[in-house]
Amino acid sequence: MMVHFPLALTLTGYLCLFFSRLPCITTGGSMAAYGHWNLILGGLMALLTLGTGLGAAWHLHLYGGMQYSVSRHMIWAVCTSQLLALLALWRGIANTARTPPSSLFLALLLIACGGLIVTGYYGGENVYHYAIGVRR
Repeated sequence: MMVHFPLALTLTGYLCLFFSRLPCITTGGSMAAYGHWNLILGGLMALLTLGTGLGAAWHLHLYGGMQYSVSRHMIWAVCTSQLLALLALWRGIANTARTPPSSLFLALLLIACGGLIVTGYYGGENVYHYAIGVRR
């Protein structure tokens, strides 16, 4: 259940921050504020989810393709969570909530969103292909 929160909050935050920069949007400040808080909550949830995932993987006994699949998922999860937490911290410290983000920030956030999608793909592969964490 936890894994859906960082994904939804971050993708929604990115879209709101992106739209807040468009000149045709008259409510840019509100969109920026909504994206700001979604991103901060997404970063916090990503760290919390990373902790629960590492705790769940602590006692797994894996072999062959399962071990490779879980290690790919964990590498992507750790790197993406760190990037997302740093971006949330940057957004929280450097800007007011109603300020649209810079182009550099949006580009880095788009990379983090891509990382979340790849992490989710590998997590889904672990569950649906290898049945890891599924009671039989």
